[in-house]
Amino acid sequence: MKSAQGISLKYIVILFFALLGNFYIFFLSSFDIPEKIPFTPVKTNGLIVFSIFMVAIIFLIKELIKLRPDFTVSHLTLYGVTVCLITEVFFQGFLWRIFPENTFHTFIVAVAKTSITFSILTFFTAFQLKTHNTPKLVMFIVILIAVTNILGYIFPTLLPNK
Repeated sequence: MKSAQGISLKYIVILFFALLGNFYIFFLSSFDIPEKIPFTPVKTNGLIVFSIFMVAIIFLIKELIKLRPDFTVSHLTLYGVTVCLITEVFFQGFLWRIFPENTFHTFIVAVAKTSITFSILTFFTAFQLKTHNTPKLVMFIVILIAVTNILGYIFPTLLPNK
């Protein structure tokens, strides 16, 4: 019998090793991968990390819905956020051990940024996969963009400059 915790643990391990593989390919191997996608400001490594997390979140939530159809959007979001948080803590801890120049502040900031970003994306994914209510999802995304822009206008140092 599968459990939600067992499924979550499986995705924690998968994500951790996918991030390690990504780190090896981009920073330790001799492959000549460009830092940015040509003619865009998008970093290749960031796009790959985003893709890894999003694929894992989608499969995790689908598997949880199949296991327990009675899970609410908040339960699915909580499981997704927990998987992302634990994976990121392990991965950043690994990087902290490899690079002694990294500080505890760097560790906390990296974990917080990634966890907050993927918690929002996990909510959107869980909402869409559970309810299939696309118009309401678009409304949530528009509200998030509006709130982010308003907060960026009120607190200019809150968001990074472009």
